[in-house]
Amino acid sequence: MKREFYTCHEQASGDVKSRGFVSTKTFIKSASFLMAFALLGTVAFAQTPSAANDAATTGKNMPVTIKVLANDAGYVANKTTIEANPSHGTAEINPNTGIINYWPAADYTGNDQLTYRISNKRGNTATAQVSITINDEVCSTPINGNDFSWTDQTSSETVITKAMTQPATSNGFVFDIYKLDNSFNMKINGIDLASQEIQFQSDGTSGVNIQYQDGEDFENGRSIWELEGDEAHPTVRVQILPDGSIKMFVVKSSGGELYPVELMAGAQFNAIPWHPDAENKITVTQEVSGPTVMEGKGYGLNAIDNPVISLNTEGGQAATEAPTTCGGNGIIHLNITGVDDGVYDLAYQGGTLQNVQITAGKADVSAAAGVYNNITIGNGNCQSADGVNAEIYAFPCTVDDVANVERGTVTGNVLDNDGNDNAAGFVVTEVTIGGQQYPVDATNGSDIELPGKGNLHVNPDGSFTFEPDGSFSGPLDEITYTVDNGHGTTNTGKLQISINSTLPVSGVQDFNVVRKGQTAILSWSTFTESQNKGFRAERSTDGKSWKAIGFKNSLGNAGNSTSQLNYTLVDADPLQQTAYYRLVQVDLSGRENVLSVVKSLNGILNSLRVYPNPAGDHITIMNPASIIYIYDVSGRNVMTQGVQPGVKSVNLNVQGLAQGIYFVKSGSQRIKLIKK
Repeated sequence: MKREFYTCHEQASGDVKSRGFVSTKTFIKSASFLMAFALLGTVAFAQTPSAANDAATTGKNMPVTIKVLANDAGYVANKTTIEANPSHGTAEINPNTGIINYWPAADYTGNDQLTYRISNKRGNTATAQVSITINDEVCSTPINGNDFSWTDQTSSETVITKAMTQPATSNGFVFDIYKLDNSFNMKINGIDLASQEIQFQSDGTSGVNIQYQDGEDFENGRSIWELEGDEAHPTVRVQILPDGSIKMFVVKSSGGELYPVELMAGAQFNAIPWHPDAENKITVTQEVSGPTVMEGKGYGLNAIDNPVISLNTEGGQAATEAPTTCGGNGIIHLNITGVDDGVYDLAYQGGTLQNVQITAGKADVSAAAGVYNNITIGNGNCQSADGVNAEIYAFPCTVDDVANVERGTVTGNVLDNDGNDNAAGFVVTEVTIGGQQYPVDATNGSDIELPGKGNLHVNPDGSFTFEPDGSFSGPLDEITYTVDNGHGTTNTGKLQISINSTLPVSGVQDFNVVRKGQTAILSWSTFTESQNKGFRAERSTDGKSWKAIGFKNSLGNAGNSTSQLNYTLVDADPLQQTAYYRLVQVDLSGRENVLSVVKSLNGILNSLRVYPNPAGDHITIMNPASIIYIYDVSGRNVMTQGVQPGVKSVNLNVQGLAQGIYFVKSGSQRIKLIKK
């Protein structure tokens, strides 16, 4: 090779200043040198560092060290910073090495992310993201191990040896060491934990062979014997994973966070044959260099099958039982295997069934009427793989009904005020009048002839019509009706019908209750009044016991009127739970008549209205709740329409419905609809 000698000088070109070598330096001119110089120039004069995204994986409650700079370029390590902290854990950067330590939040599993920034000497920067996956454990049950503790202040031996045993576990084992002075190794079932004694100090030993994975030396102003911990905050943690591999963690200060560590100086961890079904024998060795101390505890996990949940229909019993009282709880019968006897919370779609007692794999869950989809037990990787669906059918609550008219036909519906908000499918199956039972035909309803009084027609949907004989006046015998929830649970209510030819008020219309601020406004109208003193408004929590809330005097001339009169009355302190309101008419002689009852949800309910009725191809529904249902006379749902909050009227196309009788239900209100 031909050799020529050169002297390098300082030069300036544009705004980039390059410095050559000292003038006394020489170098060999060759193709290889020119290529090396070009590459060095590219690195030295790069304007912006390069940062690449990173990914890391760890386990639940397990810290991890992330060497984010390994795939970056053009940076100064000690200028690395965390730009955006993780959402589900904490992160810390080693100020010298730029390596990041991450601790997931307690018991969190899933994904997390942080952003870091690198810089070069010129102050140019770049950012990158670290995506972290925190894996859950397999379904396991905790196993308590044995404590260990010894102190030897003045041993004459060069190595002390202590033996202990720990229980079998199938999903790993942990040794938490609270106090240590100052080195150790373990022989576990005949295999050394590490290929050398693990040394934490250089003085008087063969030399430190452990360091933090973030690059920090262990002997950085600390001594292992000065670090003290406890059961909640161990100083050293040795973790044997299910595959026998080892992870080790050590704090940097007493009671602080655990940091991942690694062996060095030729030392390495060995794979450990931990026994999943037999006792594990451990021999601990410690080289003596002054006092010799070790204190800690062992514990582990046994992998178990996921719990299994199913509906219990053994012996022909139903999977669920309806409540036996209005507002009471029903029962869901469950089989639950794979868990110990005890009290548990069961999750379902939208809620939790709390404090469920499981005994011998069975649970009878008390719950309110409703639909419970995807009932499961456990959580995370230890959750029942398949949930079950169950429905507790509502108990058919009833509120006694009163229908008083001056003359003519009496109509009504005994189910309208019964408070069954989920009463789709509820039917009246029977009425009893004067001790005589009359079954109600499930398709067409039934006509009941009452000699000398009139004809009563009762439909399975609860609607009724009474056509009195022309000369009849007075009350009918007490009528008791039986309601079935569609699944065999029944209840009874009472209906009182009275024809009063001398009733002072005829045609009370549009009795309604609406909210105005913090009050409830009652409103109604009359068409004719005779000798009417006025109206007493009453309120009830159950539709049976009533309390007066106000009196409105007649607007007629001396209690008489032949034109429409409109009334309002304010309930200044309405109830916050479900309430009922009714009007009691009082005439000038003191006689009283109950005129109308309306239910109020949370104290306020606008009346549901449907028009035109009978209907053609379209109907308008006023004051609907959040969902509108239309049922045929058999109780089959033929149309469902959701309603946006605040909407007061909904137009529906019912062209597809056949001619006949239907029932529109929204919230707790139901109206009979005739389709032409």
